[in-house]
Amino acid sequence: MKNKLPHAMLMLWAAFLVVGGFPLPARAQPVHFKELMAFLALDPPQGWEVSQKPKGTTIKSPVQMSEAEVEFRAGEQKTVEIKIVDGMAGMLSFVDLAQGVEMESSEEYMKPIEFQGFKGMENFNHQDKKGEIILPLAGRFLVTLTGNGMENTEVIKVMAEKLDLQKLAALAAKEK
Repeated sequence: MKNKLPHAMLMLWAAFLVVGGFPLPARAQPVHFKELMAFLALDPPQGWEVSQKPKGTTIKSPVQMSEAEVEFRAGEQKTVEIKIVDGMAGMLSFVDLAQGVEMESSEEYMKPIEFQGFKGMENFNHQDKKGEIILPLAGRFLVTLTGNGMENTEVIKVMAEKLDLQKLAALAAKEK
């Protein structure tokens, strides 16, 4: 049986924060998805190609949020999806709390990580060959890189380094 404890703990905390009525901070309109998509125009590592062009959505009602995503592929089995979300400020508090979690089992691990000065989380499931890097930025954006069919998180890390996280975080100050 797979060990779902870390994922279950994260989902439980997420539900607690949302249902618990934590107030969402007042903030500006979400950055339009077209502007977020510009951050996803990356040159993939050697052997990788864009399998799905960047796409996105901006929702203004009833919940204000934008998201943009792109998918890369290497061969038939390996994919990396990069997603940027603006408008999940209530969940970012939870992600900040979870950043201190460090866990390792025979099936998976979860640990804190840092890219370009931003702290986040890295997790990898050895059995599912799935890795993920989650980076909250400027109390506003959530950047998620998810790899499937992977032996480790190295390619995911290479792609995370290619993102201009400083410029994305600067949008939070600009949009206030």
